Amino acid sequence: MFEELNETLNEHIKTLKSDNKLLFPNTSGGYINANNLRRRFFYPLLKRSGIIKRVRLHDLRGSYIDMVLSSGLSIKFAQEQAGHSRSETTLNTYAKNSSDMIKTAEEKINFIFKNVRKM
Repeated sequence: MFEELNETLNEHIKTLKSDNKLLFPNTSGGYINANNLRRRFFYPLLKRSGIIKRVRLHDLRGSYIDMVLSSGLSIKFAQEQAGHSRSETTLNTYAKNSSDMIKTAEEKINFIFKNVRKM
């Protein structure tokens, strides 16, 4: 977990009742209804952000794993973040070659072969 998120969650935890075992309880202390979460918070947040495309909560997970992989972090890290038992699952589900990733790969391969020829 990155530092800023850790700090934010710790501050949130301080606001919870001590007997509550849920990190994000509803106003009664129970589980949040998924439809209410989407309708009352998630969709209005998307609208306020100017996002008009249909986005599901689960899409956030995929976007995060895509960002992890495209930033050059290891597949092992992405696998752990996704909660998959096998890295193959993470690769098959999330690893896509964006145009930026392809361009970067081409540059690296060209660099390798230019330097091999000099040896």
